[in-house]
Order: sequence, then C-alpha cells, then structure tokens
Amino acid sequence: MKKQGSSSCCLWSTLIGLFTICGCVVLGSGLFLFANEVNRIANATPTPITTCEGLLENIHKTYGANKNIQVDKRYILNVYSVKGDQISEPQKESVPENLLPLQNDLESHQLIWDYFVFIIPLEQRVPLTEYRIFSDGSGNTSGYNEIQWTWRGEDESETWALEVDLADYQDLKSANNVLVHEFGHMLTLNLRQADVRTEPAKCRFYADENQCSFEESYLNRFFSQFWKGELYEEWKAVASHADQEAVKRGLTSFYQAHQQEFVREYAATAPKEDVADSWTYFVMTPRPTGETVAEQKILFFYDFPELVDLRSQIRSRICGYYHMPE
Repeated sequence: MKKQGSSSCCLWSTLIGLFTICGCVVLGSGLFLFANEVNRIANATPTPITTCEGLLENIHKTYGANKNIQVDKRYILNVYSVKGDQISEPQKESVPENLLPLQNDLESHQLIWDYFVFIIPLEQRVPLTEYRIFSDGSGNTSGYNEIQWTWRGEDESETWALEVDLADYQDLKSANNVLVHEFGHMLTLNLRQADVRTEPAKCRFYADENQCSFEESYLNRFFSQFWKGELYEEWKAVASHADQEAVKRGLTSFYQAHQQEFVREYAATAPKEDVADSWTYFVMTPRPTGETVAEQKILFFYDFPELVDLRSQIRSRICGYYHMPE
C-alpha cells in the first residue's frame, strides 16, 4: 500500500536592495531612509567577513534572486535520480519557453545538489531517491519535499524527493535557507517521527492530512509546547477555509496578531512549517535569550543533545565550504 504527502517552503526572495519575507518588504532596520542615506549605504564598502559566525549571519540574511519569471502553474523542469551523494543525468520535462534557461542551467542544478550533500551529513538524510528542479515563477515556493510511504504487513519504507525552484536562486547563499528548511522537514516528518497508517482523525497527538506524529517526536513536542489549545483552534478556523484567497488573507491576519510568536511570517502557515523555520533559525543564528515566544521556539531545539550536535556539524560544514575558519 502506498501513501503520498508533501511539504513546501515559501519564498526567500528579494527585490533589488530590499529584503522580502513572504511579501513583507523591510528596508534597512524597518525605518524609512532618506535618498542620500540609501545612496550612502548602497555605495559603502562591505565589511569583510572574517569569522564563521559572521559568515552564517550573512548567509542567513541572503534571500532569493532578482529575477522576474512568471508562469501559469508549477512546472517540473528536470528530474535527477539520487544514489548517495550522486545524481544521474537529468530527465528533462516539457516546459514553457521562458523556463528553458532555468532547465538548461545544469551547472547550477549540480552546484545546489553538491552544496546540499556537503552541508547535510549522509547518515542524517532521509531516503532521497529524486532531486528535482521546478518553478512556479519568481517569489513563490522556493523549495519542496515530496514523500511517498509504502508498507506491507509490518514492513514500512519511505522515499523522498527534494525540489528547488531555480527562479528563486541567485547563488548558494540564497539557496542555503531553503535547503536547511527542507532538511528540517526531513528531520521532523520521517518514519522515525510519525505514523502514516493511523488516520489523522484517530490520532491522539499532532496530525496533519498525511501523518500522525508520535508522542515523543520533535513535531508533537513542539506542537504541544507552542500550538496546542486556543492558538491552534484559531489557526484551524482560518486554514480550513475552502476559499484559498480567504486562507491567505486569514493567515496574514493570524500572523499579524501573533508576530512575537513566529520567527517569520511563513512560519505561521502551519505547525510543520513553524518547526522547520524555527529549526533553520536554530542552525543559522546565535543562541537567543528567549524573551519572545519566537525565540523560545529556537531554544526548543537546544533541549535535544543530538540536534545541538547536528547543528554544530552543519554550521561547521557551511563554514568549511567557504573556507572560513571556525
């Protein structure tokens, strides 16, 4: 028997000279700057990055590409089979003409894959069988996971596909947060963390449309600490709306009412996205003080020695990739 699910990551996109976080544009520190101040900043000599911590901070603040690619739907461009750290020759799909440059940019496809397998230890990766390049246009979904579960009797297995939107790719720094976020899904939604046979309606712990989390899973413990109760009921009333435009508007209002509880706006779209976003901040940023709920969500991961060790490994590998001493 087979069952399929998916998990997506929202945009890490940019406008020229501005940061964009899921449609929220912030200039500088959020204050309006006069034109001469903007020019001074634009023409200033960048401060050299000399430490691993400085590099990680710089990468974490780097968002997607300055591209303007529009399409009518989501397209798979190329499909690569995965075996360990290696990918096959691409299987090219039929795509609109304006996506051909992205489809044919095989060098970038390989570069992103090589970076992913460099920073994420092999033993920590789920059974990845495919790597896909896709696009739904600029500034939409930047990364995606597709999961397929199979079981027969007591035997269970899972296969995963990692997808990256090249329309939101500028360089490896712009891809980093997406890859760490998507790995956060692999870490929290795999078969060691959730039961795919139990119907969500019968699940006693956190469940989405495809899985029932185990009681001691990272996601269920995160949900129990930060979502369970009134917040979740408020979110469900919004997320269950049949009109998707109403859902988008409702989630924006939901986030605005609870900004101090989320590391960024996209984290408020679902508990599984919240844990993946909080994981990304845990990996990429210094340990916070815990003054807000959003910071407490980052601190959540420090309660697990194995995740603290994994954080150190990933951070070390990122800095090692750029030959930056720790």
